[in-house]
Amino acid sequence: MQSRVLDFLETRVDALKHRDKDQDEMRRTGSEIFDERTLMVLYKLLSTGVFDTLEFPISTGKEANIFRGTKGDRFVAVKIYRVATATFKSFGKYIIGDPRFRSIGRDHRGLIGLWAQKEYKNLLRLGEAGVRVPEPITCREHVLVMEYIGQPDAAAPMLRDAGLDRAGLERVRHEVLAFFDRSHNRAGLVHGDLSEYNILVDRGRTVFIDLAQAVVLEHPMAAELLVRDLHNMAAWFGRKGLPFDWKVVHNQVLSRSRRLVSDRSKARRRTRRAGRRCEEEE
Repeated sequence: MQSRVLDFLETRVDALKHRDKDQDEMRRTGSEIFDERTLMVLYKLLSTGVFDTLEFPISTGKEANIFRGTKGDRFVAVKIYRVATATFKSFGKYIIGDPRFRSIGRDHRGLIGLWAQKEYKNLLRLGEAGVRVPEPITCREHVLVMEYIGQPDAAAPMLRDAGLDRAGLERVRHEVLAFFDRSHNRAGLVHGDLSEYNILVDRGRTVFIDLAQAVVLEHPMAAELLVRDLHNMAAWFGRKGLPFDWKVVHNQVLSRSRRLVSDRSKARRRTRRAGRRCEEEE
């Protein structure tokens, strides 16, 4: 059975490598990431109907490669984290200190799977908080399947490549400001690597991506990473001639956070007082 599965997937991968689109890139990508275990995971996802076909890479990077796939009449994005080149040093600091991941082993492939799972959970959490992110579909080991962002003929461009006019930049700035508030004060997360490279522009609207390294507010690096994210965006908007005072935004985000904490504390005290009154009346 295993040999038939591998033969089937290797045939698929070989066909991918020889497509006219991005031929050289595909050959290089295929040899690096389609190891036996990855092929087995992809087969499981294909055979259970998570997606129907795997087409071509839409993004390649040090950490992962993203392929466009199909499911029925729609596209999906299949993110395959690199196992061979990933190191604990590169991402361990973002996991250690996250209360959602208390038991961390040292198995290399297992750690990469944990990293993929972390991005899946972060996407869910941000989506529920009203942040526009790719909708996660499923995560199996080191493969994450999510919503495809873009048009049939091309994936959505990164913010740095979107070529927006002044009005478009103003709209993006507004959405980035909203992102800082919602991610911090609704989702309880800090992106940790926010820049013009990790924001897509889809039909004029922003979509925030690459969220595996995002940390919860309890994480010991959360405050430092928030400042770094703000610095990055202030520098980029500054180069575009738009004001973005990171200190003002930082104070606004934290001030709202303190108000929310205070409101929740007051609500808990009201609940306790109401409970005591009920006990006295009885």
